[in-house]
This record gives sequence, C-alpha cells and structure tokens, in this order.
Amino acid sequence: MENKSMASVFGIAVRLCIAVIFLFTVSSCKKKEDYPIRVIGLVGEAKIQKADRTMPLYYEDPVETGDIIKTGSNSHVVVAISQWSVIKIYEKSSVKLTRAELTEKDELIKSSVGLTEGKIFVILKKLFRGGTFDVTTQTIVCSVRGTSFAIDSTAEKNVVKSTLRVVDGAVKIEDRIGKNVKEEIATGERITVESEGKVRKKEKMEKAEMEVLVKEKEEVAVKLGPASSVKQPEEKKKEADAPVKKEPQAKTEQKIDQPAQPAMEKAPVLKTETQIKEYYHKLEEVTLDDGSRLIGAIFSQDSQNVRMNTTSGVVTIPISSIVKVVMK
Repeated sequence: MENKSMASVFGIAVRLCIAVIFLFTVSSCKKKEDYPIRVIGLVGEAKIQKADRTMPLYYEDPVETGDIIKTGSNSHVVVAISQWSVIKIYEKSSVKLTRAELTEKDELIKSSVGLTEGKIFVILKKLFRGGTFDVTTQTIVCSVRGTSFAIDSTAEKNVVKSTLRVVDGAVKIEDRIGKNVKEEIATGERITVESEGKVRKKEKMEKAEMEVLVKEKEEVAVKLGPASSVKQPEEKKKEADAPVKKEPQAKTEQKIDQPAQPAMEKAPVLKTETQIKEYYHKLEEVTLDDGSRLIGAIFSQDSQNVRMNTTSGVVTIPISSIVKVVMK
C-alpha cells in the first residue's frame, strides 16, 4: 500500500514538472509579429548571418542586433526597423544591424547599421526625444534624426567610395579617413567621400536623379502599410475597456456611410509572361507554403497581402503564406 502511495506521489511530481517546463517554453517563445525589426519585403534570394550560423532569409523573419543581411544578384530586402521606419537593402549588399533600442511604443532610441558594401535606402520617422540613428560605411558616419536618404558604398581599384543622397530632411556626416570632414547634407543634395582622402563637395542633384529617388521613397514606404492600422497597446486597452454603446433597432433600412477605402491600383490584362515582363520590367516566381508557385509581377503590397498580376489575372496573396520570391 505504501509503495502504491509513493508511486502516486512520484507520478504527480513528474506531471507537475512537465507542466512547468511546457509553460516556461511557451512563455519564452516569441511570435514573429512580436519582433518590431523584421523582414517585410523580399525579392530574389538573401541570407542572414548570425553569430553561429548563416541561413536563408524569408518574409517576416526577425532581425536581431549583430545580424548581417547579404543580398544576391537581382535581389532586395526591406526591413522594418520600427513601426514607422524602414530600410531597403539593394542587390549585392551587406548590412549589419549593430544596435537597436526601441521604446515600448516602437520609437527608435539609439540604433545603428553598418553598410560594408552595396546600397541602402532609409526612411526614418518618429525617433524618441533625443534618439539617434547612425549609418556607418567604410568612409563616413551619417547621423540622422528623421529623414529619407540613400547611401551606396562601392570599391574600385582598392578605392572605397561612399555617396550619400538626401531625399528630404538633413543628414550630418563625419568622415572616417582622418580628414575631419563634417558636413550637413540637406534635401536634394549629395556628397561623396573616398577612402584615399578625396572628398567631393556637396552639390545639388539633377532633377531627374531626385525624381528617381522620390519615386523610390514612395515605393519603399508602401511596404510599411498605413501606420494608423497598427494600434498601440494602450489604444487597444482603451477600446477593450470602453463600454459598448447599444444603438436602438431601426425600424426601416438605413444607409450607413462607410469610411472611404483607398483606391485599389488597377492592373492591365496581360496574357503572356513576356507581356508582364515588358510592362513591369520584371518577372517573379512566388513560392507558397503549400508548395504551389505563381509567376507574374507583384505590383502592390500592404501590411497583410501582396497583389500579383499573372497570365490568369490579378491574384491577392497573404504575405504570411509566401516562402520565397525569385526574379526570373
């Protein structure tokens, strides 16, 4: 009888231990959406290098401090670094997230990235009061408060060259080559600093160059989706605590004015892959989590779906179901 009692106690203890381990595991695991810094756009192929391994990068993958993103040919990655800020990493680029501090409201406090090679486009908004965001290349350090700009870093014949172009706002730069270069680059200006000590004076960009950058900014900003659609925790709490107001039952049918919805971008009818490629200047193959594949061109995206024009018509694809997008 005593042995049965001891066995019963032992069994209960084992079950309690398993339950505690399970609860700890569940509570310590974060969902992808819990990471404010994550991939929200991916075309082609890219890899993420962590401290202990290198692996393929996918949609919605989290990016953590110390991670290095490397893009392949004809590829690009868009990373949300907060609810309102984003970095586009172009093809054949290497970017390291060296620091990332955010408030509970997703406001950037102190953050920095390093661009070893290639090109990035940055849209930066809503920094915390006194917050800083820095971009470091092999020749310059850019300090930003809130702006949109592009930086590229190239190497030719052992000479590294970094070029900064500012779309709006202002960016302060300092050189890393001992020439004590300190400049503030304003909207519509650019500057180039080379590793051999040559510094080109800041100058105004040509109208055509500026127009290309403005268009690029608009396309990158679309990846974030409408900022107002993402509610802060305290907003959700207010909504939950608010009393439900019961409207009197209407005796006759009434017309209810719905909030205006954004106009959907129209897509032309294209019957062949050649026509799609000629119209959009690209042809993409999207692999879904069920193993199926779609070929066409992605022409719009919000926070949840992408719209793709195929030979069978326009298809709306949930971002969560996309495994990979490859240029053909």
